[in-house]
Amino acid sequence: MGRMKKAGESGIAAQYLTRGQALRKLQVSLPDFRRLCILKGIYPRDPKKKANGRDKTYYHKKDILFLQHEPLLKKFRDMKVFLRHRQRLLARHEESRAAQLERNRPVMNLDHLIKERFPTFVDALRDVDDALTLVHLFARLPSRLTSFHSPNVSELCLDLCRQFQSYVAREHCLTKVFVSIKGVYFQAVINGETVTWIVPHKFAQQCPDDVDYKVMFTFLEFYMTLIRFVNFKLYHDVGLVYPPAINKESNEKGQLLSAVILNKVASSEADEIDPEFRVNEADAEPVSLPFRDTVVLLSREVPSDVLEFVLTAGGARVIHEEDYDASVDGDAVTHQIVDRPAIVGEPHPNRDYVQPQWVFDSFNIKTMLPVHPYAVGKPLPPHLSPFVDDDAEGYVPAQRRILDEWANKTGSAARVHDGEEGDESEDEDGADEAAQPAKTTAAEDDDKELAKIMMTKKNKRLYSRMQHGIAEKRKANEALEDKRRKARKTSKKSSPESN
Repeated sequence: MGRMKKAGESGIAAQYLTRGQALRKLQVSLPDFRRLCILKGIYPRDPKKKANGRDKTYYHKKDILFLQHEPLLKKFRDMKVFLRHRQRLLARHEESRAAQLERNRPVMNLDHLIKERFPTFVDALRDVDDALTLVHLFARLPSRLTSFHSPNVSELCLDLCRQFQSYVAREHCLTKVFVSIKGVYFQAVINGETVTWIVPHKFAQQCPDDVDYKVMFTFLEFYMTLIRFVNFKLYHDVGLVYPPAINKESNEKGQLLSAVILNKVASSEADEIDPEFRVNEADAEPVSLPFRDTVVLLSREVPSDVLEFVLTAGGARVIHEEDYDASVDGDAVTHQIVDRPAIVGEPHPNRDYVQPQWVFDSFNIKTMLPVHPYAVGKPLPPHLSPFVDDDAEGYVPAQRRILDEWANKTGSAARVHDGEEGDESEDEDGADEAAQPAKTTAAEDDDKELAKIMMTKKNKRLYSRMQHGIAEKRKANEALEDKRRKARKTSKKSSPESN
């Protein structure tokens, strides 16, 4: 008779460890274990059989064995020894020796983690979305959120954001932009991969106290290293020096992209550029630049960093108001972005004054929109998201049809006359009627009923849930259509022509 097996010694239960067992196996504290799991990309598991109870957190045994050989464990222990030694010196009031010890503080290098988690550059680009969002967030947050969050970290985050945006603007990789209450959404296509990130608005941030900033800072450490690798590869592929030089004068003025000086590498280093990239660059399709051959002046009250990024990516030359010289650039400026109720001073006769939304809407439809609806002091049209597929949603806003009509017109500098808006509203009535779904025939209904009968019970439940969601979406779209018709009738009754 064989030996009786004990519960948890074999099978699924033996493949997992609780968090307490993992801490004892690795001989680390809970904060260090949490930090190590974040850096290595190891997450808790949900096994079917929880041998030690359902209130425990489980990790795969192979993941813990994988962590035992991590070089960062030695760095964590060295850091603990360093902090204990420094605390002892400070307690003895030996400041000179403590300062000397501080200069020899252990430094953790995360470069090997990037190579380990992202074997190829494409893998890094696919995971760079969250990294860009978090680095842009910490570039706007005040420093000293944690003991490790020094002002130098905020400056480094700002430099990484500036370097990435400079590459995207120079290579014209930006495809979409949308301004929301959460921030500004950007989307770019880099080496065939779609990258989407959020840039928070430049306001004084109120940081809540119930957020664990230590966990966020651990993610930030890894993401900063990742973006540095990505930026280096992007700059190297196009033959630019990395890191780029910074113009101190422009940087002191708070300018983001204007302070970056992009220099080409020497000829000997340029020969080392990947030849595969040169082939792809030659075969690339021509990029649509909506602001080509335009010179845009940014007033001091507008969000200059976001507008400069979008305008530069669209092919425009950007001038900041503090750098503007009327004797040199006065006649060259074609557009001025103003965010005030009225134009201050005498307007320039050969210049269009528009609000910032004109830049975003023009960039999204890849052509310069007429400036009349975006004139200074006028109520702005709706700002539509380019990330929404209106046809798939079943509701096409009126502004979407107007933008599509403007985009299809030849000559992006065409003006909008007052009579055109009325014609567009009349065209919308016909478009609403055409948008109604065609009635299905009796034969098609019979085929659908027959298909339902042949379904299994599971598929029937799934189909009914799908139809319920479609019906709810259709009901919401019909409510929006009714609301738009009522608003149109009200506007027609209140117009002077109806009186």
